Amino acid sequence: MPTENDTRIGVDEDCIPPDLQTSVVLTTFLRLGTRLATVFDRQFSATGIDQALFRALLAVSEREIASDDGANPSRLANYLLLDQTAATALIHRLAATGAIESDTNRLRLTSQGLTTLAEMVPSVITLADKTLAGISHEDLSRLLQILAQMEAGLTE
Repeated sequence: MPTENDTRIGVDEDCIPPDLQTSVVLTTFLRLGTRLATVFDRQFSATGIDQALFRALLAVSEREIASDDGANPSRLANYLLLDQTAATALIHRLAATGAIESDTNRLRLTSQGLTTLAEMVPSVITLADKTLAGISHEDLSRLLQILAQMEAGLTE
């Protein structure tokens, strides 16, 4: 029997009526997203970088949205699945940490931003490895495919 502190999902898929499956899956994803953000924020609280800032910082560093002269704020918003207002607030928060320089058209990592990433990424990988331990490579590959389908449903 689950205890009050038991955070496992514990859903018996065979007991979920077909008409409720999608809502159970969605609420489970929301719950897991909240839990992952909480664990991340707690683990990295001393850095002053929460999971939202880390995702933005990592995205600014990635070639997928950046060019040699920096990342475009609109592409950052699209990449993070944020509206422009939320992305602007996130950019201002990230700039306030000193990790990026921002003008109206470009976001650039500062040396402090590069150092922050270099310091955080190994611990983030360790957290990911711990979180996903015991899940096979095949299951993780399938999960990535499913997540891509879900993302496409949100962006179409």
